[in-house]
Amino acid sequence: TSLSSQTLEHASTYMHEQYAMFAQPMDDYRMAARLTPANDVDFYPTVVIQSLLRIFRNPNLNFHHGMVIQAIMFIFKSMGIGCVPYLDSVVPEMLSTIENSVSVHLRETVLKHLVGLCSIVEEHLRPNIKQIFDIVETLWTSRHLSTVLSLVSKHAVGVNGGFKAYVPKLVKKFVTTFDEVKLDNWALPSAAIDRLTLILHGVMSLKSVFIDHLHVVIPSLVRLASSLIFLKCHGSISDSSRFNGVESLSFQTVSLLIRSRMTSWNIAGFAKEKLCNPVVRTGYQTILPPCVVLPILDHLHLHAAHVEPSVCQEIVRSFVACAALVGLVDWNRLYDADVRAGLGDWVVIR
Repeated sequence: TSLSSQTLEHASTYMHEQYAMFAQPMDDYRMAARLTPANDVDFYPTVVIQSLLRIFRNPNLNFHHGMVIQAIMFIFKSMGIGCVPYLDSVVPEMLSTIENSVSVHLRETVLKHLVGLCSIVEEHLRPNIKQIFDIVETLWTSRHLSTVLSLVSKHAVGVNGGFKAYVPKLVKKFVTTFDEVKLDNWALPSAAIDRLTLILHGVMSLKSVFIDHLHVVIPSLVRLASSLIFLKCHGSISDSSRFNGVESLSFQTVSLLIRSRMTSWNIAGFAKEKLCNPVVRTGYQTILPPCVVLPILDHLHLHAAHVEPSVCQEIVRSFVACAALVGLVDWNRLYDADVRAGLGDWVVIR
């Protein structure tokens, strides 16, 4: 017997409904079917993070995104290293938001949480080094500089050797910033000095990263101090105290970098022996090339009349560390007479 037209219509409707149901786009963040509250401790974190990511990816809910990323980070802090399996889902969303968000506040919020995440997972962010460094380069001149420097410091320490490939580019960013001072017209001196202060503190926090690049970084820091003295003496600067502060901070950074170099070579005890025994001579002079010592010495000679006591103290500390690295015999032969003359001129002038 032939089927009635009504039966055929019902069958057709049912088939269409089945087709339409399976043709719907599937969410990328489907809940894993095998997870159940009874047999898997990751069930609740997985469900919550997937739900939060759905909100985070929805541009119509952007006013909730700051609270969403805060909630995710709260979960990660609670889980500790156990959050690593979720990084592949969360970190790309964070980086994409930093790169593309039009909201300065949201970008800063996500940046700060990324810094916190570096402290939690450390080397597990190694796959994201390139994208993170691209963000650092993009935001270097932005109002996010303070957070960017914190990100670089935490990430460089966290991934350890994985960051070495990017150190030369990072050194170039710092050196270029210092060298721009003498070209700047200082239309906004207060903002420029704040920026320099941030970057100098950034160099201090990255001292272990810059150990092999002192021959580039230290001459740049000394040129910065010389530029500040020139601007202070010849520019129309109403308040020179802030310039003095940055100059002092520049040489504090120089002193810290040189002393960090000494510590990294683990020769602190041996350096004392070399300073006390002129017979000891083992080639440690190759650790510290003349292009590190001579700019500091030239600065003292050329600007003795303008070097503040706090700056001179840091210069002396730098010379002591240099002497320990070079060795007593080579120090006496190459630098001692000039250093004594420079310090003597400073004492007479002051």
